[in-house]
Amino acid sequence: MCAWWHKFIPGCKAPPSKAESEPAAPRAKAKECPTRRVTIGLDFGTSTSKCCFREEAEGRSLVVLAHDAPSDEASQVLWPTSAAIEDGAFVFGYEAETAQSAGIVRSFKMCLLCQAQAAAKSASTDGDPCPNCMVTRPGHLRLGDRELSAEQISTLYLAVVLGAAKQKVLRALGAKPEEVRFVVNSAAPLDQMSEFGEVGEHFENVLYYASMLADCARQHWPVDEAIAALRRVRGVLRPPVAESPTRIFPETHAAMTAYLLLPESDPGLYGLVDIGAGTSDVAFFWLQKGEGGTTAWYYSAGSTRVGMDDVDQALMKPLGVATCHARAAREALDADEVRSHRDLIKPIADKVYRHKAGVLDQAMQLDQRPRAWYCNGRAKYKLFLVGGGSMCAPMTERMESQPPRHMAAWEEPPATLSIPNRTRVLLPSGESVPLGSLREQHAARLLLLACGLSYRRPDIPKYERDAEGVHAKVTERELPVEFTGQWW
Repeated sequence: MCAWWHKFIPGCKAPPSKAESEPAAPRAKAKECPTRRVTIGLDFGTSTSKCCFREEAEGRSLVVLAHDAPSDEASQVLWPTSAAIEDGAFVFGYEAETAQSAGIVRSFKMCLLCQAQAAAKSASTDGDPCPNCMVTRPGHLRLGDRELSAEQISTLYLAVVLGAAKQKVLRALGAKPEEVRFVVNSAAPLDQMSEFGEVGEHFENVLYYASMLADCARQHWPVDEAIAALRRVRGVLRPPVAESPTRIFPETHAAMTAYLLLPESDPGLYGLVDIGAGTSDVAFFWLQKGEGGTTAWYYSAGSTRVGMDDVDQALMKPLGVATCHARAAREALDADEVRSHRDLIKPIADKVYRHKAGVLDQAMQLDQRPRAWYCNGRAKYKLFLVGGGSMCAPMTERMESQPPRHMAAWEEPPATLSIPNRTRVLLPSGESVPLGSLREQHAARLLLLACGLSYRRPDIPKYERDAEGVHAKVTERELPVEFTGQWW
């Protein structure tokens, strides 16, 4: 079982603080305000980041947070994972994308893997170098006249995202900061990418210290001031996970949680392929619904460092663009233009297909019931495609037409997975509108992880069998996720 799993003990509460453990004076007790708990689901994406939140109270529904955008044409719920230095200050997101500075960096999330690999002294000479990192210092990027680590840039970026998100939530709830207890959940490849060293440690540092900086973070943050603030908070020892207001979960588990929370989800055996910009995450899981609620566990999961960034690299030459403009140039193509480059995209799609087949092999070896997976040559499990790559036909066509291992056809064709268009979106103006009213309809496919992470504890136990092939009982520590609330 993955190392991350042992960090989470359902039902375990953090030790009370000194203020909580000591009896309050009568006058202080009379002035106390009830604590409201809010979970922010933060999908720190390679190309864009997304935020959702939910207050832990009966009848409260999930809300998507929109960001200030330069025009109505922009997708407000997808904030670019971009950073730049302009006029001596850091700018992020849309402002970084439009900055006049030549030193704009993107996809720095994936450089956390390079930084972890370099720290573990396991840098490989095989394959192409990372297109974003400095060749001489893996895991570091040049931003203006500065050399910053991926961890530094990611922390400052997420501090700005979380600072804005917290202010939006407080305004939406009509609450004061002292009345709300925030928990922030985010996702990372974690142990599925152990060849890159202690990846989880870097992601946990980024999220925790970003949360500490959130209240002072801002756009147009003077560089020296931001670096000094980061240095100060990094001097504070990160607390144990059980006591931390931030938690990192595997990306595959966040996507599984999002599906089992969808009202229209059905019981059954599932495969899920999330093709993102930097990684492709695959999971196979089982879902059961009954009077007692929803139960799920996963068979196998894994991430590979292949995604739409690789497609952009492959299309740079035929599109005649530089690395920094490849993503925008590819997204500007229509479906037929993308298909015309099928031959360049096919080697990348094949890597994702083989990765999916390998994770499926692991699941079937664990389950050992062939007829649960296929019958008469037809695949019985349902395959869902999510992420930005699910909208790129050359990346998905082989998975859609050819199920791997002993299977000639699908019993049910693969489908894309998205959240309901009726999900509420909180605009920067404070207005709440349904997701379906926004111009960028594809956003519903890209918000899945953030929605899954907005659940307070999106952990799912692993399906196990003992030496005799009998399904191992779920231990008290590994209670399955149950959900009975109202989400949409």
